Amino acid sequence: MRALEAALRYVASANDQVKAEDLIKNAKAVFHEKGGDIMPTLAEQWIEQGMQQGMQKGMEQGMQQGVEQGKKQGLHQGIQEGKLKGARAMVAEALRTRFNTLPAEIVEKIEEIDDVDVLTKLLREAIDARDMEKFKTVLGQI
Repeated sequence: MRALEAALRYVASANDQVKAEDLIKNAKAVFHEKGGDIMPTLAEQWIEQGMQQGMQKGMEQGMQQGVEQGKKQGLHQGIQEGKLKGARAMVAEALRTRFNTLPAEIVEKIEEIDDVDVLTKLLREAIDARDMEKFKTVLGQI
């Protein structure tokens, strides 16, 4: 009862038109009429409110963590795609520079490669190959 009285005084202090004494008097009258059944109901309501607030806060935190993780994954994927695109472009440019040509079928095969290490090997091969046929042979082995 003292806890309820303290809570009611707090509520009353937040509003100038509600007097703590009136709240306490009404609460005591209700308790007397209801025989104390109101406390379990209030406790259940407060527990439910607490659970809802906790779930809401947990969902908000989970969403925020999901967004952050999604951003990190997206950034990582973007960096990987950028590396692949750059490596493919370097192989193509090396072939164009070395042999003054770049057949479409070679470009298609280079575009299918999703491994930067393999593309790096092909770049070395494009620089070192004596002719386009030698490069095609190496490309065919990959």
